[in-house]
Amino acid sequence: MSRGGWAEGSEKQEQIALLLLAAGLWCVTHPYAGMFEHDGRVYTLLVWHWLSPEAYARDPFFLFGSQDRYSVFTPIYGTLADFLGLSNAAWMVTTLGGALWLSASVLVARGMLEDRRLQAFAVLCCVMWSLNYSPNGVTFRLNEAFPTARVIAFPLGALALGLALHQRFWAAVLLAAVASALHPLLGIWPLALIVAQRMPNRVVISAVLLVAGVLVAMNLSGVGALQRMDPAWESIIRSSSRDVFVGSPGTARLNETLAWLSLLLWAGRLAAGPVRRWYQLGAAIGASGFLLALVTSYFYPAILLVQAQSWRAMWIVVFLGVFALAQVLGIARRSPYRIWWAIGGLLLIVAKDWYGFIVFASCAMFHPVLQTHATAIGQRVHLHANRFAPLLLGGLLLAVLPGYFVDLTILGSGLATDFQTRLPVLDGLLLAGGFGIGALVWACLLTSGLPVRLLLAGSALLLLFAVLHWDQRLDKYRHWEDLPLSSIMPPFGGAIRRGEVVLWPGSMPQRVWHELGTANYGSSDQVIGGVFSREKTFDMLRRRQRLAIASLAESWPLSAGDESMLLNRYRQRTGERLDEKGNLHESYQTSLALTGPGMLYMCQDPMLDRVVSEKPLVQDVLVPIMVESPRRLWIYSCAALRAVSPATTIARDLK
Repeated sequence: MSRGGWAEGSEKQEQIALLLLAAGLWCVTHPYAGMFEHDGRVYTLLVWHWLSPEAYARDPFFLFGSQDRYSVFTPIYGTLADFLGLSNAAWMVTTLGGALWLSASVLVARGMLEDRRLQAFAVLCCVMWSLNYSPNGVTFRLNEAFPTARVIAFPLGALALGLALHQRFWAAVLLAAVASALHPLLGIWPLALIVAQRMPNRVVISAVLLVAGVLVAMNLSGVGALQRMDPAWESIIRSSSRDVFVGSPGTARLNETLAWLSLLLWAGRLAAGPVRRWYQLGAAIGASGFLLALVTSYFYPAILLVQAQSWRAMWIVVFLGVFALAQVLGIARRSPYRIWWAIGGLLLIVAKDWYGFIVFASCAMFHPVLQTHATAIGQRVHLHANRFAPLLLGGLLLAVLPGYFVDLTILGSGLATDFQTRLPVLDGLLLAGGFGIGALVWACLLTSGLPVRLLLAGSALLLLFAVLHWDQRLDKYRHWEDLPLSSIMPPFGGAIRRGEVVLWPGSMPQRVWHELGTANYGSSDQVIGGVFSREKTFDMLRRRQRLAIASLAESWPLSAGDESMLLNRYRQRTGERLDEKGNLHESYQTSLALTGPGMLYMCQDPMLDRVVSEKPLVQDVLVPIMVESPRRLWIYSCAALRAVSPATTIARDLK
């Protein structure tokens, strides 16, 4: 389904200018953060494990299995790292993701929109906005500038939608299947949308009911994966993860969710031709996934359904919502009531925390009876109040603009320093997108009839400058990333062997993983993915409890009563729960310093081999190895302690 748009001659040159401008603005708004940013750390660890499985086999992230066993991304990423070096592979994955995202945005825009100005607007919104689809509104975005499976799976899924819009069904299915193989929780949704689009509505409904019936039957027959999570595991995951569950009742990000869904519903109502059903099915799939996530979050957390995190279907809604917004803007611009459309838009901005609910409620006008009444009322208002509309529009603009300028300043100030000018308001408008207004300004300039050579030259210069300053990695990470994998050889003169489990209190886990090239005892990064393994979750809780005790221990060995007393004392001092209702992820982010007896207590854990300390730990049992690397460090061997200690195993869980 090609909708025309960019046709011949100068319009092709305008399209090239759009591509150059969009690529430059993507680099500005999504500077490269490197492989240690956000979830990039996890995928980096997965690559290290894939390249040297024996070195990281005893790391708690892999001890009970990891979620990458469901994805082909790690072998691909690992192969690239093996040939090119990890830093180069990370850069390549992120760059490829950005290029694919831009390509997908252009392809879908041409399939969904006829007007080339609206196409440009939608493409620029896709590359400039950080489109968030997670239930908490913070964690996960469609545009990411660090290497993860998501960086490739998202644009491949979007490209699949674009191919389907252009009547390339089997190519679309294949691409969506590849996206699913890279990230099953994300790629399955465009695949479902593409297949559903080829089916009559009654078949789609029947298929959904059949799947629901099968799941219920499997649950009733006692299939373990569809039984309820045990309360303790559920409690830890609910307390420690912001996104596995959709919050708690009353805390879900419903305003934004309803706004995106309503955009698709309105576009599906107002648009012409086959694109209407794409919007409608996209809204249905996204809403179904979100509702299923609400059920598993609030009523019955079945293990497999919680792990599936069906709220991720909302990424389809958010992505298509950009084009739905362009669609509605085009319809409003052609409407004889466009001034009332503008007034309605400003009223939604004023409504702020309620705009999603208001737009969703307005979908009730799809009912024929309500539509008839609403149309009649609208015509009367237009007839009798049209002369006051400009005054109302001006008053709303005066009310909205001060806050808008503040928001633009915040947007502009949030850009990387290399991209900031001395005018943060303009930076926020033209470089950060201005909440869509900046994208509209650029789209108007591109399609305004300005000399094409001028557009090409300006866009190319912006892209060149943005590419030269795209790398915005933190200095503390840049050093690690630039180290070749071959440099991870026996550290400290062989005092620590690869494959041993090391505790380095106060240090980032990357130091153990990357500098020492071996397993880390415990960190917040290793808590990630606890929803996929009950054993891992409780083992990480046990390790964190031991660390808390070891930070306060003044003697050794400790009895069970001593352990309980010290753990309670730690809870009282810090306010951390360190039980099934505590935030395990945040707890691991609290830096702890071991005492000498505490180090001996930690070494009684058979899962720990070495302790690295930046100061000598006072005790009279273990003699450390002192190294300079480049600063002085003390290394303690737990194996030496267990050879003489009668307490060599841990047979009880702390409460």
